[in-house]
Amino acid sequence: MAARSGSSIAISRSVEAGATRKTAAVDRLQPSLGNAYFNQLSYRFIDSGADATVEIDITDDLRGPTGAVHAGITLLLADVAGSMAIAARTERAGATSSVSVHCLAAARVGPLRATATMLRASKNSALAEVRVVDAGNNDRLVAVAHVTGGLFSADS
Repeated sequence: MAARSGSSIAISRSVEAGATRKTAAVDRLQPSLGNAYFNQLSYRFIDSGADATVEIDITDDLRGPTGAVHAGITLLLADVAGSMAIAARTERAGATSSVSVHCLAAARVGPLRATATMLRASKNSALAEVRVVDAGNNDRLVAVAHVTGGLFSADS
């Protein structure tokens, strides 16, 4: 399992596991995935076999007045996971141009896990599907999102 939390942006995997092509691609493009707010959260990158899996712990400061995780946090997590999946598969930097999130249930237990798969890429953009679950609540499906990213040209 790869893990990194808080203020560090770089993604690393354990030395025993060795570097994969996917990890190298995301490491190279990591500055384009940087998000100042997300980097303040306690998060982990999970090696799950998907294009990208990101997990965060649910803390009181992420909860709304009802005790559930604020939908904005779910959107942020989906955006980061989708962007990582696109960067890993295309090996190109880019920027999110659209995020569509369907919130299906409240996340209350945690950790909150987003698993992303790139569905399609063209010359200038790519689309990823993200499923967000409340891992501590029997992987209850919390949200499904589609993240569209504009891809930068190789010479940008």
